[in-house]
Amino acid sequence: MCWQPRGQEMCDHYFAPLNTNANDCIKAIQEEAFALGISLKTRHREVAPNQYEMAPYFGRVTQQIDQNLVIMQLCEEVAARYNLACLFQEKPFADINGSGKHHNWSVGTSCGINLLNAKQVEKASGSASTFPIVLAAIISGVDKHGDLMRAAISCPGNDFRLGACEAPPAVISAYLGGSVTDFLDAYRQGKVSHSASFPRAAPCSSPPCPSYTLFFLQFQCVRVCAFHSSLV
Repeated sequence: MCWQPRGQEMCDHYFAPLNTNANDCIKAIQEEAFALGISLKTRHREVAPNQYEMAPYFGRVTQQIDQNLVIMQLCEEVAARYNLACLFQEKPFADINGSGKHHNWSVGTSCGINLLNAKQVEKASGSASTFPIVLAAIISGVDKHGDLMRAAISCPGNDFRLGACEAPPAVISAYLGGSVTDFLDAYRQGKVSHSASFPRAAPCSSPPCPSYTLFFLQFQCVRVCAFHSSLV
């Protein structure tokens, strides 16, 4: 008899098609959110068994906080209609990823300039040096104050929430990728005179200060433990 993994030992959960009942539930959540003016996109599996992800569009931080709370309530209410339950505990089950939210942020000015968009920054400032300086300042802040960033998200639930393919929250890093690293290195050596040398636009253009959260939704039959929502 062939042994079958019951946790997240393999990646079949991530690459398998969506469970039809879970997919219908997520669609209903997204439709009800849209009726309230909250745009949600994506529906796909995640690392843990029966775990799914959806993501709100970016927006202003103050609006996103309110919308997050509304979405969490919708998840609980709509899931019940599909014989599912929504759990928001950080680690409801041993040895598999728990609930949470990935918060993605950007920095912008009051007039709509995204400070992480090289061409926008150069055009607004009239200087090719502004974007590399802003980016270097952010990286320096992560390097100098990583302990404060770590402390801001540190709690027993979050520290043990993730596993497998996810990075543990103790890892505080600033990964730029090869293109951005090469761009900054060339600027450091005086080889870059304008943002046209930047290989591609930095993520998140406008509106200013975009912020959004990815929602991981994990579904199980309500008789077992039901719909475990991982708002990542």
